[in-house]
Amino acid sequence: IMNELKEKGFQPILGSAYRSPKEQKEKISQGYSKSKTIYGYHVALNEKGVKAALAVDLVDKRYNWGEGSEDIKLGAEQFFKALGEICDSPKFKSKVTWGGSWKPKTFKVKGEKFTRGWDPAHVQTDAVTMEQSAERTKKGLTALEAKGNGAPDSSTAAPDDQKTEK
Repeated sequence: IMNELKEKGFQPILGSAYRSPKEQKEKISQGYSKSKTIYGYHVALNEKGVKAALAVDLVDKRYNWGEGSEDIKLGAEQFFKALGEICDSPKFKSKVTWGGSWKPKTFKVKGEKFTRGWDPAHVQTDAVTMEQSAERTKKGLTALEAKGNGAPDSSTAAPDDQKTEK
């Protein structure tokens, strides 16, 4: 997906990948996540407790989530539109779910019309259900606790030059 975005002239980066349970609780309380549980696609560990995020938030490094000037908003919306087209293409449609398809609304930025849902940066795998991810993550947390460790934080989720936070 990132390669196809690059081919279209965008500069995709990971805006978010793995989140700790604490960070996910914060995202839910801030309204950035509509998940009803902390055990979702971003908060995913394997059975040994190793970070294994099953979702990422992709943004263009020039525009992030589109906060700022109208030009930045337009660039972000053009990026999210391309991301949605790629995720919905025959190559990826059966493999991923794009958060921009959730409860879509139509709006304009600088006269250009866009239709997207509430989480346009979000891309998650369809290979694992949320329930399967939660079960595996709970086993991973149990394994970490048995070793005397808690859930890993997100400080190593992506290199600093590849990470932004919403």
